[in-house]
Amino acid sequence: MFKTGQNMMNRVFDVNNPIMRIFSKLFDLVVLNALFLIGCLPVVTIGVSLTAMYATTMKLVRDEPVSVVTNFIQAYKGNLKQGLFYWIIGLLIVTFLYVDNLFLFMIFPNQEAMIKMVFIACLVFAYFIYLYIFPLIARYVYQTKEIYQTALKVSLSNVPWSLLLFAMYLPLIGMLLFSGVTMILLCLFMITIGFASIAFLRSAIFRKIFDKYE
Repeated sequence: MFKTGQNMMNRVFDVNNPIMRIFSKLFDLVVLNALFLIGCLPVVTIGVSLTAMYATTMKLVRDEPVSVVTNFIQAYKGNLKQGLFYWIIGLLIVTFLYVDNLFLFMIFPNQEAMIKMVFIACLVFAYFIYLYIFPLIARYVYQTKEIYQTALKVSLSNVPWSLLLFAMYLPLIGMLLFSGVTMILLCLFMITIGFASIAFLRSAIFRKIFDKYE
Protein backbone atom coordinates (compact mmCIF):
# COMPACT_ATOMS: atom_id res chain seq x y z
CA MET A 1 0.00 0.00 0.00
CA PHE A 2 2.85 2.34 0.86
CA LYS A 3 4.48 1.55 -2.48
CA THR A 4 1.20 2.25 -4.31
CA GLY A 5 0.89 5.67 -2.64
CA GLN A 6 4.49 6.48 -3.42
CA ASN A 7 3.99 5.55 -7.09
CA MET A 8 0.92 7.80 -7.23
CA MET A 9 2.89 10.73 -5.78
CA ASN A 10 5.68 10.11 -8.27
CA ARG A 11 3.19 10.23 -11.15
CA VAL A 12 1.61 13.45 -9.84
CA PHE A 13 4.96 15.25 -9.53
CA ASP A 14 6.50 13.76 -12.66
CA VAL A 15 7.66 16.62 -14.92
CA ASN A 16 6.09 14.81 -17.89
CA ASN A 17 2.72 14.73 -16.16
CA PRO A 18 0.22 16.88 -18.17
CA ILE A 19 -0.76 18.85 -15.05
CA MET A 20 2.86 19.56 -14.15
CA ARG A 21 3.58 20.59 -17.73
CA ILE A 22 0.69 23.07 -17.61
CA PHE A 23 1.93 24.54 -14.33
CA SER A 24 5.47 24.69 -15.70
CA LYS A 25 4.23 26.56 -18.77
CA LEU A 26 2.22 28.98 -16.64
CA PHE A 27 5.27 29.64 -14.48
CA ASP A 28 7.34 30.31 -17.61
CA LEU A 29 4.72 32.80 -18.82
CA VAL A 30 4.63 34.60 -15.45
CA VAL A 31 8.43 34.96 -15.54
CA LEU A 32 8.33 36.05 -19.19
CA ASN A 33 5.62 38.61 -18.44
CA ALA A 34 7.79 40.14 -15.70
CA LEU A 35 10.79 40.26 -18.05
CA PHE A 36 8.68 41.92 -20.74
CA LEU A 37 7.44 44.62 -18.36
CA ILE A 38 10.96 45.29 -17.09
CA GLY A 39 12.21 45.51 -20.68
CA CYS A 40 9.50 48.08 -21.45
CA LEU A 41 10.44 50.46 -18.64
CA PRO A 42 12.13 52.96 -20.97
CA VAL A 43 9.07 53.36 -23.23
CA VAL A 44 11.22 53.50 -26.38
CA THR A 45 12.29 49.88 -25.78
CA ILE A 46 8.77 48.44 -25.94
CA GLY A 47 9.47 47.17 -29.46
CA VAL A 48 12.68 45.45 -28.30
CA SER A 49 10.91 43.81 -25.37
CA LEU A 50 8.02 42.75 -27.61
CA THR A 51 10.43 41.14 -30.07
CA ALA A 52 12.27 39.29 -27.29
CA MET A 53 8.97 38.05 -25.87
CA TYR A 54 7.84 36.71 -29.26
CA ALA A 55 11.24 35.08 -29.78
CA THR A 56 10.61 33.18 -26.54
CA THR A 57 6.90 32.35 -26.91
CA MET A 58 7.42 31.00 -30.44
CA LYS A 59 9.73 28.41 -28.88
CA LEU A 60 7.47 27.75 -25.90
CA VAL A 61 4.45 27.14 -28.14
CA ARG A 62 6.32 24.29 -29.87
CA ASP A 63 7.60 22.88 -26.56
CA GLU A 64 11.17 23.51 -27.62
CA PRO A 65 13.65 23.25 -24.73
CA VAL A 66 14.29 26.82 -23.71
CA SER A 67 15.36 28.82 -20.68
CA VAL A 68 12.92 31.73 -20.58
CA VAL A 69 15.31 34.14 -18.86
CA THR A 70 18.34 33.29 -21.02
CA ASN A 71 16.38 33.27 -24.28
CA PHE A 72 14.65 36.58 -23.51
CA ILE A 73 17.91 38.34 -22.60
CA GLN A 74 19.72 37.01 -25.68
CA ALA A 75 16.83 38.00 -27.97
CA TYR A 76 16.61 41.41 -26.28
CA LYS A 77 20.30 42.11 -26.89
CA GLY A 78 20.26 40.62 -30.38
CA ASN A 79 17.27 42.69 -31.54
CA LEU A 80 18.03 45.91 -29.69
CA LYS A 81 18.73 48.07 -32.76
CA GLN A 82 15.93 46.66 -34.92
CA GLY A 83 13.37 46.70 -32.10
CA LEU A 84 14.18 50.32 -31.27
CA PHE A 85 14.13 51.38 -34.91
CA TYR A 86 10.79 49.83 -35.87
CA TRP A 87 9.10 50.93 -32.63
CA ILE A 88 10.23 54.54 -33.07
CA ILE A 89 9.15 54.48 -36.73
CA GLY A 90 5.75 53.16 -35.62
CA LEU A 91 5.40 55.98 -33.08
CA LEU A 92 6.35 58.52 -35.73
CA ILE A 93 3.74 57.09 -38.13
CA VAL A 94 0.98 57.36 -35.51
CA THR A 95 2.12 60.88 -34.56
CA PHE A 96 2.16 61.95 -38.22
CA LEU A 97 -1.33 60.55 -38.82
CA TYR A 98 -2.66 62.27 -35.69
CA VAL A 99 -1.13 65.66 -36.54
CA ASP A 100 -2.26 65.32 -40.15
CA ASN A 101 -5.75 64.51 -38.89
CA LEU A 102 -5.86 67.69 -36.75
CA PHE A 103 -4.51 69.75 -39.64
CA LEU A 104 -7.23 68.49 -41.98
CA PHE A 105 -9.90 69.25 -39.36
CA MET A 106 -8.73 72.85 -39.32
CA ILE A 107 -8.80 73.16 -43.13
CA PHE A 108 -12.00 71.21 -43.74
CA PRO A 109 -14.14 71.60 -40.58
CA ASN A 110 -17.26 70.43 -42.42
CA GLN A 111 -15.70 67.10 -43.43
CA GLU A 112 -15.16 65.74 -39.91
CA ALA A 113 -16.81 62.35 -40.53
CA MET A 114 -14.85 61.71 -43.73
CA ILE A 115 -11.54 62.76 -42.15
CA LYS A 116 -12.16 60.46 -39.18
CA MET A 117 -12.89 57.53 -41.49
CA VAL A 118 -9.67 58.12 -43.44
CA PHE A 119 -7.70 58.49 -40.19
CA ILE A 120 -9.09 55.24 -38.79
CA ALA A 121 -8.49 53.44 -42.10
CA CYS A 122 -4.83 54.56 -42.10
CA LEU A 123 -4.41 53.46 -38.47
CA VAL A 124 -5.91 50.03 -39.22
CA PHE A 125 -3.64 49.65 -42.26
CA ALA A 126 -0.56 50.53 -40.17
CA TYR A 127 -1.72 48.21 -37.39
CA PHE A 128 -2.03 45.18 -39.67
CA ILE A 129 1.50 45.78 -40.94
CA TYR A 130 2.94 46.21 -37.44
CA LEU A 131 1.00 43.16 -36.32
CA TYR A 132 3.66 41.04 -38.04
CA ILE A 133 6.80 43.19 -37.86
CA PHE A 134 7.98 42.26 -34.36
CA PRO A 135 7.19 38.52 -34.69
CA LEU A 136 9.02 38.53 -38.05
CA ILE A 137 12.19 40.15 -36.71
CA ALA A 138 11.99 37.81 -33.71
CA ARG A 139 12.10 34.86 -36.11
CA TYR A 140 14.11 36.07 -39.12
CA VAL A 141 16.70 38.61 -40.26
CA TYR A 142 15.44 41.32 -42.62
CA GLN A 143 16.54 44.59 -44.14
CA THR A 144 14.32 47.63 -43.42
CA LYS A 145 12.62 47.68 -46.84
CA GLU A 146 12.12 43.90 -46.82
CA ILE A 147 10.44 43.77 -43.41
CA TYR A 148 7.68 46.22 -44.37
CA GLN A 149 7.10 44.49 -47.71
CA THR A 150 7.01 41.07 -46.04
CA ALA A 151 4.74 42.23 -43.22
CA LEU A 152 2.29 43.70 -45.74
CA LYS A 153 2.41 40.58 -47.91
CA VAL A 154 1.88 38.22 -44.96
CA SER A 155 -0.94 40.38 -43.59
CA LEU A 156 -2.83 40.51 -46.90
CA SER A 157 -2.20 36.82 -47.63
CA ASN A 158 -3.61 35.75 -44.26
CA VAL A 159 -6.58 38.07 -43.70
CA PRO A 160 -8.64 35.57 -41.61
CA TRP A 161 -5.67 34.95 -39.28
CA SER A 162 -4.94 38.68 -39.13
CA LEU A 163 -8.54 39.38 -38.10
CA LEU A 164 -8.37 36.64 -35.47
CA LEU A 165 -5.15 38.12 -34.07
CA PHE A 166 -6.87 41.50 -33.88
CA ALA A 167 -10.01 39.97 -32.30
CA MET A 168 -7.95 38.64 -29.38
CA TYR A 169 -7.89 42.17 -27.98
CA LEU A 170 -11.66 42.67 -28.11
CA PRO A 171 -12.43 40.88 -24.78
CA LEU A 172 -9.69 42.97 -23.14
CA ILE A 173 -11.16 46.18 -24.53
CA GLY A 174 -14.58 45.02 -23.28
CA MET A 175 -13.20 44.45 -19.77
CA LEU A 176 -11.48 47.84 -19.86
CA LEU A 177 -14.70 49.67 -20.72
CA PHE A 178 -17.28 47.56 -18.86
CA SER A 179 -16.71 48.71 -15.29
CA GLY A 180 -14.11 49.82 -12.77
CA VAL A 181 -13.95 46.31 -11.28
CA THR A 182 -13.27 44.60 -14.62
CA MET A 183 -10.68 47.28 -15.42
CA ILE A 184 -8.83 46.51 -12.16
CA LEU A 185 -9.05 42.75 -12.84
CA LEU A 186 -7.70 43.33 -16.34
CA CYS A 187 -4.78 45.35 -14.99
CA LEU A 188 -3.93 42.60 -12.49
CA PHE A 189 -4.15 39.97 -15.22
CA MET A 190 -1.89 41.93 -17.58
CA ILE A 191 0.67 42.68 -14.86
CA THR A 192 0.95 39.03 -13.75
CA ILE A 193 0.67 36.98 -16.96
CA GLY A 194 -1.50 38.80 -19.51
CA PHE A 195 1.06 40.09 -22.02
CA ALA A 196 2.98 36.82 -22.16
CA SER A 197 -0.13 34.64 -22.38
CA ILE A 198 -1.53 36.69 -25.28
CA ALA A 199 1.85 36.54 -27.01
CA PHE A 200 1.86 32.76 -26.45
CA LEU A 201 -1.58 32.34 -28.08
CA ARG A 202 -0.61 34.65 -30.92
CA SER A 203 2.66 32.78 -31.42
CA ALA A 204 0.74 29.58 -32.13
CA ILE A 205 -0.91 31.41 -35.04
CA PHE A 206 2.33 33.10 -36.15
CA ARG A 207 4.15 29.77 -36.30
CA LYS A 208 1.30 28.29 -38.34
CA ILE A 209 1.51 31.22 -40.76
CA PHE A 210 5.31 31.30 -40.95
CA ASP A 211 5.51 27.56 -41.58
CA LYS A 212 4.00 28.19 -45.02
CA TYR A 213 6.96 30.37 -45.99
CA GLU A 214 9.76 28.25 -44.51
